[in-house]
Order: sequence, then structure tokens, then C-alpha cells
Amino acid sequence: KLGIGTGIKNIPLSYIKEFSIQTSKSIKEQQKISEVLSTADELIDAERRKLEALKKYKKGLMQKLFPSR
Repeated sequence: KLGIGTGIKNIPLSYIKEFSIQTSKSIKEQQKISEVLSTADELIDAERRKLEALKKYKKGLMQKLFPSR
């Protein structure tokens, strides 16, 4: 049986403290990163709406194919 997910259990805090995260100190670069992430959010939302519309369309087709008397 395969496990689902990407989590790793019981990571020691000392191991996590070894990682460093680079951040930009440039306001201009932070704004550009924010714009890119906002655009990604907008695309994700548009795809979600598209998926919902396709689900409704499919439901309508199924009702036409198999009408409940």
C-alpha cells in the first residue's frame, strides 16, 4: 500500500534550523514576486471556475442522457 502525501514525520527541530531561506530586501523585487504570485492565484481561480462550469455541463448532459422519469 502506497502512502499518500509528502509529509515527513518526526523531523527534529535541529535539522530544520540548518536550512536558510533567502528573502529579497529590494522592495521592487518583492513587488514583482507579489505580482507573479497574484497572477498565479488568478489563474488558479479561473481554472477552478472552468472546472465547476464543466462539471455543471457534464451533469446536464448526464440528465439528458439518463432522464429520471
